[in-house]
Amino acid sequence: MEDFVSAVARGAHAAADQPKEAAEALEVSGESNPETSPAAMRAQVRATVGMLSGSGQVDPAHLQRLIDWMYENGMIEQDLAAEALLPSS
Repeated sequence: MEDFVSAVARGAHAAADQPKEAAEALEVSGESNPETSPAAMRAQVRATVGMLSGSGQVDPAHLQRLIDWMYENGMIEQDLAAEALLPSS
């Protein structure tokens, strides 16, 4: 699990430093939605990259803003509470 969290943190840091390259990597990876244009993919990365954690720690307020944004844009069907998704300390 530590290796996974470390990898996520490295990826988040790299995406925050190079959002254009992060969007391009998503486009070529096959992980992007084929219905999403490259311009929309770049806009999505710009909208979310500031919410990524370079430390691997999740800020509940940042997570809630991401959840709200995803819900408002029809990306998820359920409006969730961030606290319900995070392990209790």
